[in-house]
Amino acid sequence: MLKRANPWAASLAFVLVASFSLTAAAQEIVIFGDSTGKGDGAVTRWFDRMLEKLPAGPVIENHSRSRFSITAILKSMESPQTKSAQLVIIYDRRNAGETVDAYLEHLHRIAETASPAKLLILPQVPVSGGREDGLTLAVLQSINTRILAEFPDNTFDQATQESFLSDLSGDDTRSDHIHRNDKGQEIEAEYIARWLSTHPLQVTSN
Repeated sequence: MLKRANPWAASLAFVLVASFSLTAAAQEIVIFGDSTGKGDGAVTRWFDRMLEKLPAGPVIENHSRSRFSITAILKSMESPQTKSAQLVIIYDRRNAGETVDAYLEHLHRIAETASPAKLLILPQVPVSGGREDGLTLAVLQSINTRILAEFPDNTFDQATQESFLSDLSGDDTRSDHIHRNDKGQEIEAEYIARWLSTHPLQVTSN
């Protein structure tokens, strides 16, 4: 479902896949992910909140699906909207048992598929309250470290990543320890909008 934000609603801009021949009818922001990207757990989802913070009212199409694996995300990027977007956002939590190497291999293939658009890869977010099991936590942290090293222009910097994960670590940001509630998704929207303010979408018209 496509939504347009009020173009005068706020003053920040944000994220993902850039095409330099974009027209007003194209999907300006395309989101791929699992239930994290889909915004499960909140009444007002993070991408709707993000739109309220953007100055130009971009169009969003969200292809995220609950329990999507990184392989399924890559497959879903074969849609024509990917190539017509300005920004592609990947918001996912590893949930199919992938190794760190396999997960990063898929992210590189995702980056190739998204090109020449801008790409934003959001960090892996552990469950709240320090409840993540040790083996899973180590994998998520390793993925985040590799994303910083291998996609420095397509993710939050290290200090921002650490702040983002800290701000989302409390139980009061979650609906079920994994999915973010309205408070948590407002935090997500604020961080993404802040990133977009330094990576603005290109404004074009027919």
